[in-house]
Amino acid sequence: MRFAPPSGGLGELLSSQHLLAEWLADGRFTLIADLLPDALLIVDGRGILRFMNSAAEALHEVHRRAHAGRPFAELVKESPLLGEAALEALGRGRRLQRVDRTVDGREVLTVMRPVRDADGDLALFVLVQRDLEAIRRAAASAPSLDQADGGGGEYLRRMVAGAHNRRILEKGLRALRLGSRVLLTGESGVGKTLIARCLHEQSAGRRAPFIHVNCASIPESLFESEMFGYERGAFTGALQRGKRGLIEAADGGTLFLDEVGEIPLACQAKLLRFLEDQTVTRLGATGMRRVRVQIVAATNRDLRSMVESGRFRRDLFYRLSTISLRIPPLRACPEMIPDLVELFVREASARRGEPFRLSAACLARLRDYHFPGNIRELQNIVDHLAVMCDGVAEPQHLPEALLAEADREEGEPAAAAIPVPDGEIPSAAGESLGLREQVRRFESAVIAEAIRRCGSKRKAAAMLGVDIATIVRKSRD
Repeated sequence: MRFAPPSGGLGELLSSQHLLAEWLADGRFTLIADLLPDALLIVDGRGILRFMNSAAEALHEVHRRAHAGRPFAELVKESPLLGEAALEALGRGRRLQRVDRTVDGREVLTVMRPVRDADGDLALFVLVQRDLEAIRRAAASAPSLDQADGGGGEYLRRMVAGAHNRRILEKGLRALRLGSRVLLTGESGVGKTLIARCLHEQSAGRRAPFIHVNCASIPESLFESEMFGYERGAFTGALQRGKRGLIEAADGGTLFLDEVGEIPLACQAKLLRFLEDQTVTRLGATGMRRVRVQIVAATNRDLRSMVESGRFRRDLFYRLSTISLRIPPLRACPEMIPDLVELFVREASARRGEPFRLSAACLARLRDYHFPGNIRELQNIVDHLAVMCDGVAEPQHLPEALLAEADREEGEPAAAAIPVPDGEIPSAAGESLGLREQVRRFESAVIAEAIRRCGSKRKAAAMLGVDIATIVRKSRD
């Protein structure tokens, strides 16, 4: 079936209120209009609101079914985004183009155009509204995500350049495209937020909203109103026009739940309800709103142990972790250090107004450091060097804590043969092992004994003459 106006042409459509209403009520027209990023409203020549798309619902924070077929003036009274100028233009059949500022500081561009029928009579008005603040935010964030530019985009490219992170991205994108939820785990400072942004850009698109929610920063008493929003008058101190929550703000994009392990237990059930049916109910409201978001969560906590101890809901854990991806620490990916140092040095040089570089000895000290603070600590160290050195950063310019730890490790013993306890390869009684399995078990036993003797994996790596990444990988086998 083709989607087209009546056979009599557009003139007949505009001259008949019945045909116009029938055309606007067509589900195919609604489907197309709801794909538009801007708010679209259609008002007939008598001043009756005939249509509004989903973007208009979100912008005005109303239900279209509650206003369609009612005077446009009633919507103007309820909405802070339309005023007397719109009613005056409607009454006089004139064009309108203006920018209005809402009570919460947003700027919205409103463009109204009259449409006349074949006889020159006013048939309808078409209104298009655009949230200028949302456009500015997208433009401001574009350089940090732009694959063709420097700055944050280069940071992102270099950070995910390692084989570990490439595999993480591939699996994460596959999960999001299947409609699954992704849980990113890893130590603080490993770049979970950047990975989440990269997953968002490559799945939802750069123009779609990316709402970063730091769950640890929301007080328990405000969690529901911040996440789900509220209607006007829902509680003392509420905005007169109400407020949409962070979940609704992510509609059509990505909701990034950072530090998800910090959500108070009493609030977890409210989040679980949304994850089950993808609907939100504002405080003080009776109707539900359906939102379309993809969920990425992140934590540096061990959620499984929190589940076992009763500090995190088991059902919420399984809802969030359709696929769980662990981001390795920087000490497990030492090959990334030179590239990240080069990037951070260039950024710090631009900020201080004159270039500087790291000597080979200084870079070698950094490559030998274990970085408990991961990428964030590396960036802080480079900023420290930018302050302390003139043109060339030497080892003595490094932070004292880093130098002290390096000095302590200089006394570590050189590589030595580490015998397996009792000189035997661990095996079950009567078990017959192939050569590969015997070698694997022998390596595991040697590494475990080296870690026991040295007290740390880094010192064990130095004793055995291998890099720390090898120890980390084989100790997990």
